[in-house]
Amino acid sequence: TMVPVRYVAEAFGVSKSDILFSSGTVTIFAGSRTVQLTSGSDKAVVNGTTIKMGTKVVIKDGRTYAPVGEVARLLGISTAWDNTTKTATFTNK
Repeated sequence: TMVPVRYVAEAFGVSKSDILFSSGTVTIFAGSRTVQLTSGSDKAVVNGTTIKMGTKVVIKDGRTYAPVGEVARLLGISTAWDNTTKTATFTNK
């Protein structure tokens, strides 16, 4: 599920001031992690290491969208999927 990056990062505990947007790239400072997502790319950069994602980041109507599960994983959030109830659970350590 694609979600606005700012809102999901804030929901995972990242301060609004630690989310920066510039020229199609969003940079998130989350504790010891720096995550960069670029519009049109399926690669994220976390602390200088490139990580392939399942889909590309897009900008639509001025908002940057990325898959919620990917953003969680990149931020170090634990994820679990219950196929019976079709419920995703995110745990911020």
